[in-house]
Amino acid sequence: VQLKPDGPVGGGLSAERGREEGLAEDGGAISWWGVAGYVRWAVSPRLCLALRAERFEDEDGARTGTAQRLDALTFTPSFTLAPGLVVRADLRLDLSDQPAFEDEDGLLTKKRQPTLLLNALWAF
Repeated sequence: VQLKPDGPVGGGLSAERGREEGLAEDGGAISWWGVAGYVRWAVSPRLCLALRAERFEDEDGARTGTAQRLDALTFTPSFTLAPGLVVRADLRLDLSDQPAFEDEDGLLTKKRQPTLLLNALWAF
């Protein structure tokens, strides 16, 4: 569902659920689900700010390899440099209720992972 009211603020929601028969250790079904929502604010014609929140429940570990609940929060400022040219950053924090993220030694000991991504988009 996307919300695009007249004005500088918009947003969206999504939900997904999956189930596969015969993949559990006992031959039964595995399932997972996720939800996400975001809000985007056009501060000016060139500057936009967005905030996104996500949750993914992998009850059987079928999608991630670990039975866990994952949450994420992402803040994305974007700036239009010229028509068709946008630079943006994603400041993201991923959280799990299980140790699912690598430490400095490559071991899965951490329950949170911050990420910074910088990118440029050119539409032509």
